Order: sequence, then C-alpha cells, then structure tokens
Amino acid sequence: MDEAKWYALQTEAGKEVVAKENLLKVLALEELEDLVEEVVVPAEERVVIKAGGKEKYRLSLHGNNRDISVLGRKGVTTFRIENGTVRVIEAPEGDTCIEAPPISKPGQKIVCKENKVEAKIILDSKMFPGYILIKAKMNDKLLRVIEKTPHIYRPVLVGGRIAPIEEKEVERILNFVKKGVKPTKVPFEKGDQVRVIEGPFMNFTGTVEEVNPQKEKLTVLISIFGRLTPVELDFSQVERL
Repeated sequence: MDEAKWYALQTEAGKEVVAKENLLKVLALEELEDLVEEVVVPAEERVVIKAGGKEKYRLSLHGNNRDISVLGRKGVTTFRIENGTVRVIEAPEGDTCIEAPPISKPGQKIVCKENKVEAKIILDSKMFPGYILIKAKMNDKLLRVIEKTPHIYRPVLVGGRIAPIEEKEVERILNFVKKGVKPTKVPFEKGDQVRVIEGPFMNFTGTVEEVNPQKEKLTVLISIFGRLTPVELDFSQVERL
C-alpha cells in the first residue's frame, strides 16, 4: 500500500476541532482507522489562567517550564506549567484543587472553587483558520468518507485533484503545534520602533509603549489620521525595525 502522506482538509471556519472529532468518529465507524495516522488542528496549545472570572495569563503550554502565581479571593494559587502539563503546586488552605490531577489536553481545566481561580488548556493562534491536516493513505473510499463528514467541506485541490502537502511545510507547522514558541527573552521593550506585519494595521509603523510578556502582547503607538493611537497587538503581529 502507498505511504501515508499529509493533506489539508477545508472545514467550516471556527469548527476545526469539532471537524476533527467528527472525522475520528466516522473513521472508527467505517473501520478506516488503519488508513489514517494522524489528524491535526494547526493551532498552538495555550494555558489560560483566570482569577475572579478575569483572564490574567495566556501562555504556551510548551516551551520553557514555569510557575505562575495568581491572587484569588482567599490568597495565592500557583500553577506549574511543565513538560506539556499544568498542575497546582500551591493553594490556600482548604482549596481541594491542590489535589487535582495534571491537565494536558485542550478542553481540560483545573478549577479552584474556594479561591475563584482556574487554568484551562485551549487551542489558540490558529495558523490556518478553516483547515485541518490529515496524514493518510488516501484512496477513493476514504476520500468519500471525508467529504461526507460534518463540518468538513473537501480536501484542498491542486489542478482539480487532491494533492499532498510538501513534507517541509508540514514539519514547520507541526514544530509550532507540538513544541510551541520557546523565546529565550522578551523580544521587545518600551521605545522600540516596530512595523505591523499582520492584521488590519498591516504595514503601519509605531513605537512600543508597553510590553506584557505574560500574555505575549504589546501596546504600540500608531499614527492614525494624524493622531497617536495605542493599539494592542500580539508579539507575532509585529517586527522590530
């Protein structure tokens, strides 16, 4: 049988995770699991930490290990992000979340009820909204099943035919998804001159006014209609001049 190759499948935007789950169920039902090695949503796994219902941190699940402390209703709760898992290592007396098992997958969360603090793993920073990737030994039957799966429209076609993705491109995507970004230091500081490379302010230039390394965001002063306007952007949306 042919070697498994990577293909891009077009999905309903915002339904990438549901499309993946539906596909896995259909593959099991049709007994086609042996043809598919992996299904991936091209997004980064992140940890969202909230206190009192308000988001305090949004960090990569992967990369550098770290301890994050947040102040809740009854004191400090500390989460440890380590080797792709999240667990509680410190909590106010009486808060049973200290005994909660580690979490490691999107959708899982740890809730510290007494302190009104929680940590949840999500899929964030989608690289290709409206697409998922599948590594499979493609044949006509599998193709028909894919096209009938809810929230999946069709495989990406080249010249009217389904075509695999280049291996180098897949490696780049998977490196981002599975390893995350591992910065050795905060890439920007106040006063830096930057250019916006993504989003509605693309190609605008401005000055960094504030840096939030925990959320990987920065505030840039951009001249809009002759007035300096503060704009909040992700680190990935700008480059230093």
